[in-house]
Amino acid sequence: MPEFKSIEHAGARLAVINGSAGAALQFSSSAGHPAWTLPIGTGHKVTAIRYFEDGIALDVELFPEAKVEGHGALALALTARLAADANFPDARFVDLEISGADAAFPLDDLAFPGTLRLDAAGDAADWRYLLPYGEGILVDAAGTAPHAMTQVNFHDYKITLPLVAAVNPERGAAVMAISPQGHDHGVRPAYAGAVGMQLVQLASLGTWRYDRRWRIASIPTGGVNALAKLARNEFRRSGLALRSAREKVEALPEAVQGALGGTHLWCHMDTLTSRLVNDLAASGIRSLLVMGRPADATAMRAVHTAGFASGPYFQTYDVYPPGSVHELEWRNTYPPEGASHGFPHQLRRNRDGFYDYAWVHLPMTHSEHHWAFSDALGSDGKVVRRTHAIHEQYPVQSYRRCQVFHREVIAEDGLPMLDRLGSSAVFYDICTTMVGLECADPKHPCDRRQDVELRQAALQMIADTDRVVLSEDGKWWAVDLAHGFEGGLNYDGMESLDNITLTDYEFNPNNWKTEFSFDHRVPFFSMAMGFTVASTFWWGRGQDRHAETRRAKDAFAALAGGNPIFVVDPVHPLTPGTPRWNAFVATARAFDALREQTLGVPIERFEAHGPHHATTTFENGVVIKANVGPDAIDGLAPGEYQVYAPDGRLVAGNGTGA
Repeated sequence: MPEFKSIEHAGARLAVINGSAGAALQFSSSAGHPAWTLPIGTGHKVTAIRYFEDGIALDVELFPEAKVEGHGALALALTARLAADANFPDARFVDLEISGADAAFPLDDLAFPGTLRLDAAGDAADWRYLLPYGEGILVDAAGTAPHAMTQVNFHDYKITLPLVAAVNPERGAAVMAISPQGHDHGVRPAYAGAVGMQLVQLASLGTWRYDRRWRIASIPTGGVNALAKLARNEFRRSGLALRSAREKVEALPEAVQGALGGTHLWCHMDTLTSRLVNDLAASGIRSLLVMGRPADATAMRAVHTAGFASGPYFQTYDVYPPGSVHELEWRNTYPPEGASHGFPHQLRRNRDGFYDYAWVHLPMTHSEHHWAFSDALGSDGKVVRRTHAIHEQYPVQSYRRCQVFHREVIAEDGLPMLDRLGSSAVFYDICTTMVGLECADPKHPCDRRQDVELRQAALQMIADTDRVVLSEDGKWWAVDLAHGFEGGLNYDGMESLDNITLTDYEFNPNNWKTEFSFDHRVPFFSMAMGFTVASTFWWGRGQDRHAETRRAKDAFAALAGGNPIFVVDPVHPLTPGTPRWNAFVATARAFDALREQTLGVPIERFEAHGPHHATTTFENGVVIKANVGPDAIDGLAPGEYQVYAPDGRLVAGNGTGA
């Protein structure tokens, strides 16, 4: 029987105990720090325990009776080391490493070790989980697990940060599980009972493949604000430079430095015209980034002449069968010219051998899209469909390209296109949202780590051309390479909290309970690292999507250090003298002034004073007070924000009449 004892290091105590469900690690520190217990898990056998000055290692056989032919039982070493950080003297850290397994051991996702449980946490109603959906949301620990939030996989769609935390808002105590390089990591928050988090090790191409690392951080006070600073520090420890947006601006060619940090204007379907550019140049707006789909380079170059930056939409992820309707449309109307480049040998394969669908181009309602369907290749070299017959009527389906080939497409199709258009910017779609996609094709396999590394390399290829680079939604690992994230300010996941369905194109009064409510929403991504990038709402929910919420979106963007986004399309033109034009100019001029105060400045503290009323204090002493609700609050009109200099002077804002 291994000997159970404890070690003390870095102001904390770590012990191995023999609990009712077997061996467990137990952490404790000074008063105020949440103590926690990490069970090894039911059905596992601890075969040895080793003690070090700063930690403990346990050798574990997982399900020792469940042998796998050719591999035996899954044997792991769980090492926990106490650590300190001089930058955060009140914080306590435990570094976990799960190692030693046979790399080829066949595996599904592994819930190991057991659930990290907060001891003596008190009533679960006093605790909330911080989940990294979009900007960030807070979910009641005592509640029922909201839809799609039972397990947070760090590589997943809409997940922006590799962390989950349990927070006591009243006391400010918190425990955070973070893994900055954790592309095969996940967390299952506990609900409706004990406060805790189950760490999950995801299979990599169906095997163990490599060791997993976590850091558990504990703080006695400070709450979400302290966690944001801790997370920022961990990203720097992991190797991210976290250059500020202002540093990035200064590194750009002088002609486009004014583009970043102000308003974004998206011009769909050839609406970027010389006339619109002339109107923009005469508007008095100083900072503007114009993204569009011009038929030629004339209008785009006119943007540059006006002193703004512009660029096209571009992506390398969708691959169309040659000669299909959409392939011809994409090839002949606007880039990328590589719409069928590499079909089918560059396509991503699932582990079952089928090709993975990308975008479903069918005459269906949104709810009828068949996202999970996939195809195989027949002996004649044509795609064999495994879905129902409607797909045969509309041969416009796109497929996902394996990440291994994206740099090739950028070099052969993307960069020449950008040069021909004379673009000073580019929106590289999908790259930083639909992430961590494995490819099981034996000719070009790719695991999640490699997928991310290749996406970083693709972004770097474009950034090396001295262009402003934007991508979709945003991920922590991309902030050093991208200048901005379209969709970064989104409130993804919140609808499920109250079983509310929000539409993209129609205003719903429930927006005030979800999109603009600090009861559940917190701008955590912006608090941690928003100073590095320019983030906007998704264009489909931008400033002018719902007139009722334009000013509320302005106020939220200001609080988060983000930026506004407007859209021009044939149905919604932007014409001087119209209400849309006046709203656009009012917002853009207000953010011109705000840009001078907060561009590239980290957030020091965010404070919610109620569901719709909040204050952000930046590290340079600038303070923003805002009302994101539909009613007047504390002297602020609906959707109003006010910007105060460190000396207390009102220096910017959108005023009550804007």
